[in-house]
Amino acid sequence: MDNPHFKQQTKLLERIRDNVDKMSHVLANINDKVHEINDFNNDLVMFWQIWSKYEQNANFHLSIQKQRSSSDAP
Repeated sequence: MDNPHFKQQTKLLERIRDNVDKMSHVLANINDKVHEINDFNNDLVMFWQIWSKYEQNANFHLSIQKQRSSSDAP
C-alpha cells in the first residue's frame, strides 16, 4: 500500500533542500562581503595609525618651534 503523504513529503523535502541551497549561496556572498569590509577596515586602521603618528610628529615639531621662538624673543 502506498503512503498517501509520500508525494507531499517529497515535495516538502525538495523545497527544504532548494531553500538550504539558496541560503548557502547567500551566506557565501555575505561572507565575501564581510571579508571585503574587514579588508577596508584594516586599511582604515593602518591609515589612522599613520595619521596619528604624523599628528604626533607635527605637534612635537610645532612645540619645538614655539620654544625656539619664545627663547629668541627678548
